Amino acid sequence: MSNVCWIDLTNWIALATHHERKWIQDINGGRDHNKSLPVQVAPTNSTHQHFELNVVTLTYVQRCVKVSLLLLGRLTRDYKCHDTDAEPDMIDGMSLKDEDISVHNLVVEILCPVDHGKGDQDFVDIEICSERCTMNGVQLEMNQMQSILDSSNKVEFVQPMKDRRLTKRSFIKSRHQYLQQLGLVFFQLFCRGEPIRKSSHRTQDYYSAVAASDTAEVPRTNNEDDISSASKLMRMMSLDEFKKSLLDARVPASICRLVTDLIHSGKYDEETSFRSFADVLDELQDIISGRPHVLLYDRTTPTLGCTSSKERIDFGNIVYGREVETNRILELAALQHEFLKNRLILISGNGGEGKTFMIEGVKNHLVTLCGWAYVGIKFDRLMHNSPLSAISSAFDQFFSSLLSRRDQEPYVTAITMSLQLHLSPSMTVLLCHLIPSLRRLFPTLMSRVVSNDDLKSLKEDSAEDKNLEIHSDPESSRNRLHYSIRRLVHAISSFGRPLLFVFDDLQWAGRASLDLLTSLMVECDAVHFEENAPIARVMFVGLYRSDEVDQDHVLSKRYFPIFNSTGTVEVHSIQLREITKEACNSMISCALRLPVRLTRSLADIVHAKALGNVFYVKMFLESLVINKTLWYSLTDKRWMWNLESVRATPIAENVAQLMKRNLQTLPEATLWALKLLSCFGSKADEPTLLLLTDHVDIINALVDAIDRNIVEKQGKFYKFAHDILEQSAYDMMSRQEQSNSHLLIGSELIKNAVESNWSHVRPLTFVAIDQINRAKVLGNTQLSYSVQYATLNLKAAQKSMSVSDFASALSYAEHGISFLADHLWDGSNYSLALRLYETASTACFTSSQGDKMRCFLDEVFEHAQSLRDKLHSYLLLIETLGAVGKDGEAIDSAFALLGELGEILPQDLPRSLIQHEVFSIKSALSTYTDDDIKNPPRVTDWNISARMRVIGSVIPFLFNLRPHYIPFLACRIVKLSIQHGKS
Repeated sequence: MSNVCWIDLTNWIALATHHERKWIQDINGGRDHNKSLPVQVAPTNSTHQHFELNVVTLTYVQRCVKVSLLLLGRLTRDYKCHDTDAEPDMIDGMSLKDEDISVHNLVVEILCPVDHGKGDQDFVDIEICSERCTMNGVQLEMNQMQSILDSSNKVEFVQPMKDRRLTKRSFIKSRHQYLQQLGLVFFQLFCRGEPIRKSSHRTQDYYSAVAASDTAEVPRTNNEDDISSASKLMRMMSLDEFKKSLLDARVPASICRLVTDLIHSGKYDEETSFRSFADVLDELQDIISGRPHVLLYDRTTPTLGCTSSKERIDFGNIVYGREVETNRILELAALQHEFLKNRLILISGNGGEGKTFMIEGVKNHLVTLCGWAYVGIKFDRLMHNSPLSAISSAFDQFFSSLLSRRDQEPYVTAITMSLQLHLSPSMTVLLCHLIPSLRRLFPTLMSRVVSNDDLKSLKEDSAEDKNLEIHSDPESSRNRLHYSIRRLVHAISSFGRPLLFVFDDLQWAGRASLDLLTSLMVECDAVHFEENAPIARVMFVGLYRSDEVDQDHVLSKRYFPIFNSTGTVEVHSIQLREITKEACNSMISCALRLPVRLTRSLADIVHAKALGNVFYVKMFLESLVINKTLWYSLTDKRWMWNLESVRATPIAENVAQLMKRNLQTLPEATLWALKLLSCFGSKADEPTLLLLTDHVDIINALVDAIDRNIVEKQGKFYKFAHDILEQSAYDMMSRQEQSNSHLLIGSELIKNAVESNWSHVRPLTFVAIDQINRAKVLGNTQLSYSVQYATLNLKAAQKSMSVSDFASALSYAEHGISFLADHLWDGSNYSLALRLYETASTACFTSSQGDKMRCFLDEVFEHAQSLRDKLHSYLLLIETLGAVGKDGEAIDSAFALLGELGEILPQDLPRSLIQHEVFSIKSALSTYTDDDIKNPPRVTDWNISARMRVIGSVIPFLFNLRPHYIPFLACRIVKLSIQHGKS
């Protein structure tokens, strides 16, 4: 049975040292008395035995830290200054002399596993001789020693406290003496109480000394002469000798620094000196429990690049200064299951404020600890590569990751069944074309030879119609796509797994993407409230740069009002501002692996110069390293700086300018590769880069950029660590250099692509043609393959139309037209120009750009060589007139067009003629079976098909002005179908 008792601190040190020594001997002898290690240390590349020895040392250090914290708690808890004018954070008044703080005047409360007698003060005596350790005459085993040491619970002073109280003035006068005495106690505690000698006489390797002699005596600290002369040590030993003694005892550098700073308190920079016992307590707690990964398990040298000898600061992945915002998001996520509405959290802030970094931390928490699903979409300021590419890439990455894990098979099965239940085969195929990894969910559907008409039209490898007919109902196509993806999101977020859906850099999203995202949030009730449907929980998070979204931005004018007015989503707004000085200091402290006490002055200067912008702070520190104003000292084994030089360092006007200045110091090959990568936008995949002629040099240079934390490798993608880096690298090129780089990339991708069949649109097509288009926009006129580039733009435009990305379709069509500008309607280019203008006008119609559409139509009406070539444009004109309320003009235009096609309509339509047509059709259909009506032959006569299309387009506009024409024209369509087949 254990009893509470007290042990002298000198005896406690002796016991801890003996336990450590015995443990080391057991490891060297192959025995291990301690199966449950009190510390967790990641094994390194060293041997297992060396790893165990490190565990032993850290165990001793942690036990000493615990006793130190108990002592500091005693000092800061009970001995407060009673002067009401005192500043609590500046002084700790107390009723004891400075010399009272010494190892021989301190005792530790423990749980004693043996009978300790009935002494008045319940003290126990420890005796250590060779291999034996006894307590009150009873020999202790290893597990008993460990139990005693781990039970340390309180530290007290032996001598009774004096009644006098220190005034503020008297304490300030002697404050450094108290801190120095405390430092000497810590010094003897962590150095295992060995008699202090000059460092040149000390044993260099403690483990070797123990292993060399099984009968070595454990150093004792009860030598009164050694202890009483502790106050003289500062005159006997230099600062370097104190450091050497602590490092020889394998004390971590952070604790070594704390102890030596205490011992020499008041002798150096007052700004970095400890000001109170509370300061010491805070720093020690930070080392042992706050940030042990940074301060306790420290590295002796900074990370070095594989191809560079320059030091690199490691900022880690901790989010600083965003605790309030992070907790708010997590609170909303925790309440997600209590509400029927989904949530939209709009997070704004200037570039570099840490929006993406913060939400990454939220994602890690929700996915890892709470079982959420995650889909993250990041929009790019330069390239979109393919229609809705950002959205399709995000879902593709989600399903690729999901399908690679066998433990997710039930979840995948549930998603598959939900999609099969609610989507038709044609809509499923459409979704699989947009998200390639989904094809693995529907192998049968995607592999069989499709005979159904609705699937055949969507089959990716099907031959294109020779007339390149453009979809006659783009709005219906868009609605189908939106519904399919709403169903997909519903399936992902059902079955007990909420979905975190993040849209990063919304300010760069295209209209098609924003319309789709709006549909997902606003129209979610279309699938959310179905009877017996599983409950879906989605938390949408939109990130955007507030300095790029003004009141005239499309987000502010169109989409934010929609979000706020809908009743199907609950909107919350969070604005990030500059981080505080304290948060900035914490970030710099972590990056430099130094206590906040030492980095406070540096952080104040950096915070002021960087205006509290998180990314700016990081880049400014990197510039200090480049300029050698901040450097790593191998002698002191820590980062060093000159405050006056930091203050004198000029600050750039913005983050981009500072980044350009830093990038200019890179090796020429690395900078060239970064410029080339920036031409792709924020990222590029490795297979695409391998198609470039100098791909070996590019990849090698990007590896160097990865070592420098400028680029990250995520799967097959090389990605800039921040979009400001990408912007800076791109802006370092002149306009001519940008144009030439885009042209080089685009032409080499087309030339060297393994897949050379351009008759079908592949993802690489969009990458290549985007590069070519940008080169032309930047003024490059050395384009030798204009017809080929125009053709690729047409393919890209048609592909964009098929997934309802009408803005991209218009852009591609306009680029294609520009490539044919000099020989637009020449004989060899005629058909290509016609299709480009038809695509452009259709895209304008669906995006409500009437004036621009009319310009495209007029061009077709002027240059088209036949009525057949003008038909699509006439149909579009009829639709446009009706859409703007000009029903009469739409009807007149349609009737005139029917006349040109040979379908002459009577000006006066008597009732008898209508009745005759109806009875005639009824008689003709009397011999038809249901199968005949359902499966009529296809019309082969172009003129007949055109008549039927024109009649179908005008019927909706007849209701108000000429309703009696409706049954007559309906009969005409049926009659034409009977005679010639369906259109």
